Amino acid sequence: MVTTVIRDISERLRAETSARLNADRLSSAVESIPDSFALWDAADRLVICNRAYRRLLSMPGETWKMGERSA
Repeated sequence: MVTTVIRDISERLRAETSARLNADRLSSAVESIPDSFALWDAADRLVICNRAYRRLLSMPGETWKMGERSA
């Protein structure tokens, strides 16, 4: 007995590509802001910040992991 399932995932792939492109655009826009910028979510997790913000607090880049809870 052979069972075959065929699923069209082209719409999902388009959505993933679009999400990646939008994330890259947002990251570029945030990095281009000359002032420090940070966005935190309702659970107090860092969503995104730019180099100016990290430099302001004088913390090394590897300390900043997006999506982790703040100290």
